[in-house]
Amino acid sequence: MNRMLLRLVLGIVLWINAGFLLRGQEKPDLPEEGLPVTEAEKKAVTRLQQAGVLVLRLAMNTNWLLADFSLRSQPVRDDELALLAEMPNLIELNLAGTNIGDAQLNWVAKLSHLRVLKLQRTAVTDAGLKLLRSLPQLEVLNLYGTQVTDQGLAELGGLKKLKRLYVWGTKVTETGARKLMAAIPGLHVELGITTDPKPAEPPKKEPKPPAKN
Repeated sequence: MNRMLLRLVLGIVLWINAGFLLRGQEKPDLPEEGLPVTEAEKKAVTRLQQAGVLVLRLAMNTNWLLADFSLRSQPVRDDELALLAEMPNLIELNLAGTNIGDAQLNWVAKLSHLRVLKLQRTAVTDAGLKLLRSLPQLEVLNLYGTQVTDQGLAELGGLKKLKRLYVWGTKVTETGARKLMAAIPGLHVELGITTDPKPAEPPKKEPKPPAKN
């Protein structure tokens, strides 16, 4: 019972946070209310929920969806990822900390409306990033703790709507990050380090000699 209550609370928190995220982002090419919900999408959502995947609407007045695989303990299966293609309203996908690698991103690459993709702490490499070039709406990408490098980052140069990229704990360098930010105006790459020089320490005051009588 406690476990079910915890999942409910987590779901509500994610639903609220996702709603704020949706309202705070630019949406020039996607209708705010989402796309019409098909029977195929309803069935796909039901099957994923029955498998323990958290699937929620981003807000009460929209059909846009988020799917979160990170909250359950069992591995992500290919047949589950295949169901995502039946969900045209899916715009946020969380696969953080799961067993997926480059091969599974073939399924993710079909989600043309995806805006937020969380792949932190997975086995994704540079090879997988090539597949993400088919996500023109992508705005947020988290690659923390993966094995990606500057070479893989260069594959993302065509994602002109990308606004936030998280790559701390990877092999990405400041040089690679700067190159990608130059290719995508408005992009912020979070390396997880501070590059600003440390402020100079104030000079130490020498003790004054005692006054002579």
